[in-house]
Amino acid sequence: MKIFLHSDQVTFNNPVDKKIFEILNPNQIKIGYIPSSTDRDRKHYESRKEWYMKYGVKNFLYFDLDEEYDETQLEELSKCELIHLSGGDTFNFLNNIRKRNFREFLIEYLSNGGVIVGVSAGSYVMTPTILLTTLYKDEFPEMDYTGMNFVDFEFLPHYQTKAKYLNMFLEYSKNNNGRTIYLCCDDDGIYVENDKTQVLGDVKILRNGKMIN
Repeated sequence: MKIFLHSDQVTFNNPVDKKIFEILNPNQIKIGYIPSSTDRDRKHYESRKEWYMKYGVKNFLYFDLDEEYDETQLEELSKCELIHLSGGDTFNFLNNIRKRNFREFLIEYLSNGGVIVGVSAGSYVMTPTILLTTLYKDEFPEMDYTGMNFVDFEFLPHYQTKAKYLNMFLEYSKNNNGRTIYLCCDDDGIYVENDKTQVLGDVKILRNGKMIN
């Protein structure tokens, strides 16, 4: 299992992207891009294509779990060396994953050696719960906040804009079943390979109501 949880891709050759292309040859891969919600004009998709093309990636697939879902594309997606789970609406993303029973597809994809990169919302949905997202939002839907549980920790992206909520996160961490919380600024993230977890960048770590680094 190889999973990256990325806050956001802002600076070229950031620590997370650098690690991605240490384990994958950009000239020899195809990236499957999955938006959190239908990207009708492909604005965000084209932005990420341009980003990855800077590293030398040439082949891409847009795969929609929302309004443009096409089950016949699953086989092509399964052959992509990397699947990119986009940022955006975390709640909608998780609901789309459930609606398409997509977690099972990703489990098989990972077991066959595929690599998943989640960015922001795409990272949230891979954790045990997306409850952290409700702490700093004024409005959010009532739903099952259970994530895909591909990792055993929680993850907070864009920490540079959320540092003012640190006390709230510390309080939350007292009652989250002892799970570690990684607070990541943009360009930073976490890499998980099987049972090993690697911090990439300047990441803050919370556990049981305390900051431990």
